[in-house]
Amino acid sequence: MQACTRGLDVAVTGTAPYEQAAVHCKTPDWTLYVTVTVAATEPIVVAARPIAAGQTLQGADLTVRNESVSLYAGRQVFYDPTQLTGATAVMTLPAGTILTTSNIAEPVLVNTGQMVSVNVQSGGVDVSINAVADQAGRVGDTILLTNPASGKRFPALVTRSGLLVQLQP
Repeated sequence: MQACTRGLDVAVTGTAPYEQAAVHCKTPDWTLYVTVTVAATEPIVVAARPIAAGQTLQGADLTVRNESVSLYAGRQVFYDPTQLTGATAVMTLPAGTILTTSNIAEPVLVNTGQMVSVNVQSGGVDVSINAVADQAGRVGDTILLTNPASGKRFPALVTRSGLLVQLQP
């Protein structure tokens, strides 16, 4: 084939895994068809160094690296290493391991006996109350709390921004 003197146009067609690219040159006029594999990558959190089971994660243990989506498809991964500071490895992880919700336990945000502020939402009304945590909790856990004024216990959801109770209006 003669060298293309203008930019190449590329069009990918077909259905995986039978994709092909048509590479077209206008001057001189030619088209080349090649079989291709299209791979998408995303920047995700991986272990920067070996991590022992039970180890509490620090910033130096984590790095962000572009990984092929096919390597973690169907698993929940992390995109921000700051989310994992204080989290715990549930198994030994070699350097480069993609961190997922199955190999990392989120950090404990609420400790048993801790006085916490709870956001109670009902319709358009938001009220904040203080309560004592009866259980420790990580993001996504529903834990029991006690209102010290009334002695009544109630559940609340642990979120990244704090404890939340949503009441039906």
